[in-house]
Amino acid sequence: MRTFVLLLAIVSSVVLSRAEEKIEVGEWVEFKGSISVMGQTMPIARKYAVVGEEMDEAGNRLLWLEMSLDMPGNPILAKALIPADALVKMDLASGDIIKQIKRLIVKMGDKPAVESPVEESLDVVKEFLSLHADPEGKTTELGEEEVETAKGKFTCQKRQYQGKTSTEAVQGPMVLTVKIAYDLVVWHSDSVPIIGYAKREGHAITEVSSEVPLPGGNPLPPPMNVRGQYELVGFGKGATSVLTEDPVQKPVPKLGQ
Repeated sequence: MRTFVLLLAIVSSVVLSRAEEKIEVGEWVEFKGSISVMGQTMPIARKYAVVGEEMDEAGNRLLWLEMSLDMPGNPILAKALIPADALVKMDLASGDIIKQIKRLIVKMGDKPAVESPVEESLDVVKEFLSLHADPEGKTTELGEEEVETAKGKFTCQKRQYQGKTSTEAVQGPMVLTVKIAYDLVVWHSDSVPIIGYAKREGHAITEVSSEVPLPGGNPLPPPMNVRGQYELVGFGKGATSVLTEDPVQKPVPKLGQ
């Protein structure tokens, strides 16, 4: 379940929007905040950087987007190859960009970096993003608001995202159904590179169920209220890749493994 909480921390922070016409290699943006799970609060730092580019056979520009999540004892790195046009228009609240990922490399802690066939990678990423991709979810425009961050003041468009979704988490031989109700507020700003927002905060309530009893008669986890908040601390140019090791080629584990 701890792995699931880590993945939830990644997903719960992802609502992206970028309006600029061109993203340059070397651009980076960094956030700091915290996540609270069952009364325990952990600091989190995350960074997004465009660390490379390629051209596909049709001459389309592709960008390597590197994403890091630093939690106490649990650093996670991910690197995705995405069409530049898709990244410019990116809004992961809809999850549409995931269909356009060409390659995905993930490194958890000190384990080797892993790259899987793109179809398997996309299946897993879609599971992750389904947590905040309710097709019947509600988006509310909350108007314009000025936000002061460590990087300065930004005039933002404030939006609220609400919805309910479910996914499956594999725990050994068992398949657990995880239902999530989320409420997320994002302060969007086109002045922030790559990510397109200056601040976000919200919470998600998770409930776990199973069609069969847990081994040993152990009880299911109680409903969890996961709260998180992130704020811009800086952005700039000159970033290079941190995830440089050659990835191991193997299947992607299912959520929770």
